Parts: sequence; structure tokens; C-alpha cells
Amino acid sequence: MKNILTFLFAVVLATTLSAQKKNNSDKAKKVATEMTEFLKLDYATFNKVYELQSKKFAELKATNKELKEDKTLLKSKKKEINNEFKSKLNRLLGKEKVKIWFEYLKANKKNKKH
Repeated sequence: MKNILTFLFAVVLATTLSAQKKNNSDKAKKVATEMTEFLKLDYATFNKVYELQSKKFAELKATNKELKEDKTLLKSKKKEINNEFKSKLNRLLGKEKVKIWFEYLKANKKNKKH
């Protein structure tokens, strides 16, 4: 009986982790696809942007779980992760394209609120 419960727990845990990874992957793919279409990036660059996005989402999720009790530290760690992501994106795409991308996001965010 104990072995069955342990097995069931392992199956549920593996399924949950797989779903969370897929969710991050889906979000990263959606953002990378939108960025690729808007900035007219090539496939190789799409893959690099996708990898950066995936890592960023995974880090943010882990940070949220780890620091959910300490809001001040959580906020500073999120800012650090986002700044690191933006720095890597600048090296990959160039500052001008990144600036255009973030202006696009800002404009779309305003449009979605109305």
C-alpha cells in the first residue's frame, strides 16, 4: 500500500512539473513568435530569443516560489532577472531593435487596457 501511494505521488509530481515546464515553454514561444513577426527576425534568432524567454520565465517562477513571503526581496530579484534578460536581448538584437520592441509592448499594453 505504501509503495502504491509513493508511486501515485511521484506520478502526480512528475505530471505537475511537466505541465509547469510546458506552460513556461508556451509563454516563451508566444512572446518569441510575436517578437519575430514584429521585428522580422530570422529563424536562428527566433530560437535564441525563445531560449532567453524560457530561461527568464523559469527563473521568475522559481523566484516567486522561493521568495513569496519577502515581497521587497522578491521585487528586487525580479528586477535583476528582467535587467539581465534585457541586457542579453540587447547583445542579441541590438539596442535599437530592443527599444522598438519595448515601445511596441508599451503601446499594446495601453491599448489592451482600453
